[in-house]
Amino acid sequence: MRVSPLVFQEPVGVIGSGTFAVTIAHLLSHNSNVLLFARRQEVVDSINSNHQMYGCQLHNRVKATNDISMVGRQCSLIFPIIPSEFFRETIAQVSEFLTPKHILIHGTKGFDIKGDFDMKHPRFSKDNIRTMSEVIRE
Repeated sequence: MRVSPLVFQEPVGVIGSGTFAVTIAHLLSHNSNVLLFARRQEVVDSINSNHQMYGCQLHNRVKATNDISMVGRQCSLIFPIIPSEFFRETIAQVSEFLTPKHILIHGTKGFDIKGDFDMKHPRFSKDNIRTMSEVIRE
């Protein structure tokens, strides 16, 4: 029995425009439309006009926006792939558009560190360090 590939009717969201985020968007575009959020307008224009970023030719199913609400409103499956230092702020921005139907699969490494953190005398504690999954739940 032949199994057909899974194709989403709505776009899959990617939050981020670094090389890893663009690579994930490119891979997802083989089976789905992709809506990629980028903060910088020139990145949005490059993707939407040329379907190209970082020397990679993107499928025409990849569209870009600098309006994060569009990702939350149009996409049930979202891949936040952004540097850890911007993760909390970006998730907070998109969170007002999320409902229990949304699925987030992050591709961000690192930790979210709350408060003052002295690298010379680090005191790791569950009170001041969060994983990205914990940030999403908060």
